[in-house]
Amino acid sequence: MTPDSSPLAVYVAKGTRYSFRLADRRDSDAIVKFYSSMDPETLFMRFLSAYRNFEGHVHGIFPPENPLGFVLIGEIEGVMVAEGESFMDGRRCAELAPVVHPSHRKKGLGSVTTALMVVEAVRRGAICIEVFYHMENTPMARIAKSLGMKLSVVEEVMHGVVGAEEGAARAMEILRNRGVELAVGVSETASSAP
Repeated sequence: MTPDSSPLAVYVAKGTRYSFRLADRRDSDAIVKFYSSMDPETLFMRFLSAYRNFEGHVHGIFPPENPLGFVLIGEIEGVMVAEGESFMDGRRCAELAPVVHPSHRKKGLGSVTTALMVVEAVRRGAICIEVFYHMENTPMARIAKSLGMKLSVVEEVMHGVVGAEEGAARAMEILRNRGVELAVGVSETASSAP
C-alpha cells in the first residue's frame, strides 16, 4: 500500500485478509509485475487475446490517458493478488476488467473486486456498467449474472451491461453477503447512483 492510500475495503476469505485500494501511477511497476506473473490462459481471459505489452497497457490505464477511469488493487500485506481496471467513455458507461491471480481464486475475490469496481464507477458518475469476457470464462459469467447484467454476444465474446442504479444495488448486496468491511463513505456513494 502506498503511504497516502487508505483501504476502500477489507475482505477476509479462508483465513486470508485482503485489502483493496485505488491505485495510482506509482503502482505501475507493481501492476506490470503482477501481469507478468500470470499464466498464458489467465492473460488470454483478461485481455481477450495473447497480450504481452504490459508496460504500454499500464501507461494507458491512468489519467490523463484514461481520464474518467481508475484502477483497483487487492492486496495481502502489500502484495498484489487482484486488480481491476475501469475505462469510461463519453457515454459514461464504465467498462470493467478484473483479474485475480490464479493462486487466490475460488475465494470470492473476483466477485468482491468487481463489486467494488461497480461502486467506484457509480461514484465517479457512470450511468451504466459493462464487461466483455470469453464465453469460457465461467467465473466472469457468474459475476455478470449476479450483477443483473443483460448478456449478448459481440464479436465472439460475451458482453454484459447493467444500469448504474441496479448494478450498484446488486454490488452492495454482493459485498454485504461476503462480509466485506467498507471504508466510511463507500456505501453511501453506491446508494446515490445517477
